[in-house]
Amino acid sequence: MAVLKKRRFKSMFWRSFALIVVIVLFSLLISGVFLLALSSSYWKEQTLNRLMNEAKNLSANAELVMDSFSADPMIDDTRLAEAMRYAVQTVEKTAECDVLLVNLNGLVVLCGDNPMDAESAGLYTCEKHAGMRLDDELMELLRTSENGGYSGDVSLKNPDDDYLLACDTIYREREPSYFVILMKQKVLAFRSISKYSGMVVFSSTIAVVLSFFAAYIVCIWIVRPLKKISDATNRYAKGEFNYRIDPNETYLEVKDLADSVNGMAESLERIEESRSNFVANVSHELKTPMTIISGFIDGMLDGTIEPSEHEKYLSVVSDETKRLSKLVVDMLNMSKMEAGRLTLNDSDVELSSLLLKLALLFEQPIEEKKIALLGLDTLERTVIRADEGLINQVFYNLLDNAVKFTPKNGTISVNMTANKKNAVVSIRNTGKGIPEKDRALIFDRFYKVDKSRGMDSGSFGIGLPIAKSIVELHHGSIGINSRENEYTEFVVTLPVQLNAT
Repeated sequence: MAVLKKRRFKSMFWRSFALIVVIVLFSLLISGVFLLALSSSYWKEQTLNRLMNEAKNLSANAELVMDSFSADPMIDDTRLAEAMRYAVQTVEKTAECDVLLVNLNGLVVLCGDNPMDAESAGLYTCEKHAGMRLDDELMELLRTSENGGYSGDVSLKNPDDDYLLACDTIYREREPSYFVILMKQKVLAFRSISKYSGMVVFSSTIAVVLSFFAAYIVCIWIVRPLKKISDATNRYAKGEFNYRIDPNETYLEVKDLADSVNGMAESLERIEESRSNFVANVSHELKTPMTIISGFIDGMLDGTIEPSEHEKYLSVVSDETKRLSKLVVDMLNMSKMEAGRLTLNDSDVELSSLLLKLALLFEQPIEEKKIALLGLDTLERTVIRADEGLINQVFYNLLDNAVKFTPKNGTISVNMTANKKNAVVSIRNTGKGIPEKDRALIFDRFYKVDKSRGMDSGSFGIGLPIAKSIVELHHGSIGINSRENEYTEFVVTLPVQLNAT
């Protein structure tokens, strides 16, 4: 189970899903904190504005009440105190806050709560506010406030609570006489924010659930093209090379990958086809000479072939044996080159002499087909550093192909140019040429342009791949130029020095 969970977490789907979930949660957290902070600031500002407006209205009414009564001071006039208490209680109910009248010394002289016995106490306040005096720091802030008004949040020492406070000055005969103070506990002031927070949490929960579902769907869409590519590679592993991925069913970013996988499948399909053809060709080519060799030897052993004919048939057996030997050597060299185990025995190689010697080996088929061999007499002496045996095999294969595919009365041209860095040899023959679709595949292993094997009955489709591998092993290059029904040309570029790059 632990291994399964670990594998799931490593999958692109679950990692993408987890990433989207984290981003959504983080975004909701940030937006939620921002909204709550903004709401808190808004409700605070609104509450203070409301308290300040009520304070101004109350102070204005208090001034009117005081001016209508002749008794002075206020605390000594019962009717004045009752009138003020009524006004204070009305504001308390309307604004849902505590309302206090404070003298210039900070002593609470009137509140809207139930009063104590006025005769015994001598004050028009309740037990909570009786004898309560605001601290000097707060009073100094109220006295020095601009335009006699102030609003803000404060912490009172008695009681020890945080309040939102609004204050306005009551003037009597144009002189400040009292302060009217409206206070509301922050907890009560922000009770509506708590309800708002609950709504935010509820809506955020719904948003999270919907986001999780959307993220799951999005991740499925993201992974689906990769899943198709994975399924395709699994099919290729089982040998189903004819399966292709439709690029139109993938995203633009994955299209290149899909095209590459399709290209790989086409290459694998060609290789598999070439391998099958190679097995069929090799089987055929091995069967024929081995049957000939076996038949002739059996004929000589059982006396069917006269002793006077032995030399003739032994010559045929020798030719067939050499042919088989060449095939085995080519296969071994290809295997060594692919494994990187083929080492170079470098020496000075004179190319013009090497090409002349190789041309002599094809003298008989050239004369039989009346082929014109041009350019050998104009080759300049060119010495390179290379493995003579391997370079000999390269040009042998190229001349062999040229002779084999040149029609009667055709032409083979050999040219060579050289400078301080490279020697360039081109071998061109007239003939059918190579179709454009086959040129990119001509150096693939086991590939044969002539699938019917009519003209190429002695080829196994490994000569050109071996030539290409040998040239590249010498840090050179080989290319092909061809025009159908006109010519085919192979161009080999080799560095003068073996260690050249």
